[in-house]
Amino acid sequence: MQSALNGIYVIRTSVSADVMSETEPVSAYNDLSRVERAFRTLKSVDLAIRPVHH
Repeated sequence: MQSALNGIYVIRTSVSADVMSETEPVSAYNDLSRVERAFRTLKSVDLAIRPVHH
């Protein structure tokens, strides 16, 4: 039974179906992963940025 669920995510929300369609929580979750990836890129050595004091 456990192997039948491998690779499946369950996204649960408290927002009613009247307010949000079935696909919107999945889209919001995917957007979150893109934001987190971009933030990791900013923190890594890929970009040489520093604070600018003025």
